[in-house]
Amino acid sequence: MIPRRYLLIGALLSVLPALFPLILELAGWYRPDLSLATLGTVLATYAGWIGIVYSVSKILEISNKWQPARDLDPLRPVTLADLLARIGRGAKVAYVERDATSADLLRHHRYIAITGHMKLGKTREAIQLIRRAVADDLVTKTALFEPTPALAVVSAGALPAALDRLVDPRAATLLLLDPPFHVTGPALDRLSDLIAAMRRCKTCTVLATARTDQLDASPEHRNWPEHHGFHPVPLPDPDAAQAGQLLTNAASTFDVRVPAAARAALIAAATVPRNRSSPACAASTCLSCAS
Repeated sequence: MIPRRYLLIGALLSVLPALFPLILELAGWYRPDLSLATLGTVLATYAGWIGIVYSVSKILEISNKWQPARDLDPLRPVTLADLLARIGRGAKVAYVERDATSADLLRHHRYIAITGHMKLGKTREAIQLIRRAVADDLVTKTALFEPTPALAVVSAGALPAALDRLVDPRAATLLLLDPPFHVTGPALDRLSDLIAAMRRCKTCTVLATARTDQLDASPEHRNWPEHHGFHPVPLPDPDAAQAGQLLTNAASTFDVRVPAAARAALIAAATVPRNRSSPACAASTCLSCAS
């Protein structure tokens, strides 16, 4: 919102040209060889441009200060429903526990990184952990946050003030980084600045997911979690029983029948170490073909 004083000044400067003819006439500045209308038109045009330029310059001068705060916030609130919606069809399938995480993790660690290869289910595991933490009152349901694109332009010095404005110090807050390691260079440095600023919050937890192939890609990523004190939680590949249960859940959710041969092949593929296709993705592919 623009301050009223600037709007008033701009309005007065815009109206002033219309008063020039009257002012000249009252002042007795009349010359037979000078058309009063011509003089008024010139002065009105000149003053009008002054008013426009002044108003625009003031608007530009204060635009950053008066820009809506939500556009510059480095964090935004999210809900469990928002997070599940990003998973797509897989979110409809009942989750199969792999006993990799528990709410107790948040009692002992404020910085947690769930690691594993691509499409293993790290995001779903993180969401399940958040859900359990909310159920156990370890995290406030309305205090879930994630970074926004504005993090790239908010200075490191401004982050503490922004967090003070966004984060309720009385709430058990959780920041989800999912995943943080697709960024490099200055973007990763800014993420480091955010983690440093979060340390001021004694009721905040940071939960990250990390692909092992990205962590192994460069020393910059490999050392980042340890440098910032993240407790690593490797997500294991599903065993045959877990993959079979997940496939059963998927078939029930989408109301299709999976042939025995296809079921055996999918379970075998899902349990191969470091397989790039998760059982959920394999099940979705199979069920899409069958439906």
